[in-house]
Amino acid sequence: MKLARIVNLVALGLLLLLLIRAVLAAIPSTALAARGGGGAVGMVVAMFLLAMPVAWCAKAFDEGRLRRLMGLGVALGAIAGLAWMALTMVLADRRDVSLYSITVILGAWTTAGAAAIGFMGLMIRQRQDLLIGRIVRLVAIALVALALGQGALAATAMELDWPAWDGPPPNEPDAAVPIKVAIASGVLAGGAVIASLVLAALSHGTGPAPVRPRFEFGIRCPRCGRAQRLRSGGDACAACGLRITVEAA
Repeated sequence: MKLARIVNLVALGLLLLLLIRAVLAAIPSTALAARGGGGAVGMVVAMFLLAMPVAWCAKAFDEGRLRRLMGLGVALGAIAGLAWMALTMVLADRRDVSLYSITVILGAWTTAGAAAIGFMGLMIRQRQDLLIGRIVRLVAIALVALALGQGALAATAMELDWPAWDGPPPNEPDAAVPIKVAIASGVLAGGAVIASLVLAALSHGTGPAPVRPRFEFGIRCPRCGRAQRLRSGGDACAACGLRITVEAA
């Protein structure tokens, strides 16, 4: 079974359970309503948003695009989901502030990582026939990752009460510098994404980028002479570690 299908099934199951929990929290006679619902509706929205980049990672993984990195994105998404569910379902009513803060920080950074890798998985599927388009696409990926990192940093700063983040609202002249950097990176990321989409359309490359077929082949290592089977796209000799790359013509 494809990883994307597994991710979609798990996400749908979790969303269904969270929706049921949200409905029960809205019924006054239930125990969840007596506890205040534990942010049930917010958790449904958060898990829905988190499921999208994880699904993008799984799709790219199935297509053979940066498989290790995309697998890491799926793993980070799973950790983030567990962290947010623990916050609303387990830790919301507890007094252990340190554990709560650690979970918030863990959830923020794993969410940022999963979202950044998922966005990369989405963008590398975009056909870019022009060199400038490929450059802008890389810039867009980097800026989105920077903006997501700024968001995770802001969550960390709020949990740890960092003084550098204290100050007037972002629209005030004396607003804290980190807040200004976060806003600027977000605006630049949005502009780069739009530019990348426009360049893809101009180059008539709106369809998915072609995927090179992956296959196994038998070879004798030119360094140590060991006979073995390797995978195309770049693999290492099991004996001496020599990197051997073979692609389909």
